[in-house]
Amino acid sequence: MKLRRWIQPTKPLPGFTLIEAAVTATILVILSVVIASFIFSAFQAWVVTSNKESTLNLGRNSLNRMVTEIKGINKPQNIITAIATYCAFNDINSQTVSYTASGNQLLRNGSPLITNLSGINFTYLDSSGNSTAVINNIRSIRVRLTMQPGGTSPITLESSARIRNL
Repeated sequence: MKLRRWIQPTKPLPGFTLIEAAVTATILVILSVVIASFIFSAFQAWVVTSNKESTLNLGRNSLNRMVTEIKGINKPQNIITAIATYCAFNDINSQTVSYTASGNQLLRNGSPLITNLSGINFTYLDSSGNSTAVINNIRSIRVRLTMQPGGTSPITLESSARIRNL
C-alpha cells in the first residue's frame, strides 16, 4: 500500500515581490516629479512677482521724488531745458536738477535712480493744459515712466506737478 503524504501548504514569506516594489517606486517617482514641478513653478511665479513689485516700488519712489522736485521750481524761467526725454531746472534752493534716461536707467544729475527703465516722457503744459514748447508758458509738467522688469509686461507710471507760485 502506498502511503500518501499530505503536503501541507507552506506559509507565505513576509515582504514584497519584485513587481510590487517596482510599481511602488514608479508611483513615488511620478508623484515626486509632479510635486517638484509644482514647487518650481510656484517659485518662478514668486520671483517674477517679487521683481515686478520691487520695480514698481522703485518707480513710485523715483516718480514721487521727481514730482516733489518739480514742484520746487519757483518760476518757468528756472527751467533750463524742456524736451520730451530730458528736463533740467533750478529748484527752490537754486540747485540744478536734471532728469534723463541713459540706456535702461533713469538718471538724476547723472546718478542712477532706477534700472529697468524702457522710457521716460516729459510733457510741458501751459495754463490751459495744452502742450507747449515755450519755456515761459510752462505751468505744469507731466512725467511718464515706463519700466519693464525682466520677462514681464511693461509698467507705466504717470504723475504731474504744477510749478510753484503760479
